[in-house]
Amino acid sequence: TEDELFPFRGIVLAWRLARLVSIPLSALTIIAAYLTALAIYPQRRLFALTVAGFVAFVPRFVFNSAVITDDNLVIPLVTFAIYYQVRIIQGDKRLQTLLILGAVTGLAVVTKYHSFVLLLEIAFVFLVLAWRNQGEWKDWLKRWAWVMLSFVVTTGWWFFLIFSRFNRVAELGLVPGLLAPLGDPTTTEVASLQPESLAISWNWIAPVFRTFWIVARPADPFWLDAIYLILIVLTIVAVLGLLRLTYRRLTSRRQHKWRLDIALLGLNLLLYLAIVFG
Repeated sequence: TEDELFPFRGIVLAWRLARLVSIPLSALTIIAAYLTALAIYPQRRLFALTVAGFVAFVPRFVFNSAVITDDNLVIPLVTFAIYYQVRIIQGDKRLQTLLILGAVTGLAVVTKYHSFVLLLEIAFVFLVLAWRNQGEWKDWLKRWAWVMLSFVVTTGWWFFLIFSRFNRVAELGLVPGLLAPLGDPTTTEVASLQPESLAISWNWIAPVFRTFWIVARPADPFWLDAIYLILIVLTIVAVLGLLRLTYRRLTSRRQHKWRLDIALLGLNLLLYLAIVFG
């Protein structure tokens, strides 16, 4: 309509300005992906650029980068949380790194509450590192405490506000009533231990796959279905290749060192798949 034409005003102007924020936030995600790949394989800059390029051109990512959504803030925060965990795995024990990890994790949680799974990741990483260096349990406990202190400082004010002013304990009970202000019914149902909230919704698998690659409506032309079929085949080939590589490493006579930094990426993927399909 004419209200949406230049010069922009009111809500239309607000939309346009907000989209100008979305684009650089998404660019931060690409940068974080590049830094993470480069940290894992320091001598392979071309590989790191390829990883960043893959992230940049995933159709759903391109689409989200051009609209107004809280995903554009939470995704770079989560990605940088992974990056700093990789740094810690590789021996970065500086207080600065620990505090930044706690802060970006806290900001991710405030932005979208599903980011609480990052705390599980961090606990897993620190437990494994402490186990690998069994003489340093106290040191790793102190480092974890610094991360959690930074996390609490970043998030404490927000959760105190919403839990104290908007809880529904009298109506729903203690745990569901405290979680209700988070605004996520799935979180509340899980806290209530309702079986249907814990089961995988298989009806989501096909839509999630389709919308990850291409944002499409039900009335797609045939050629879009053909593209999806090609992508399914390539995905299966990629998964089989990873399984084959894993099997060869497990059965090889050569001793392959288990890499926690790469395992972290797999753990993060599994945790977020559980959130999407749960």
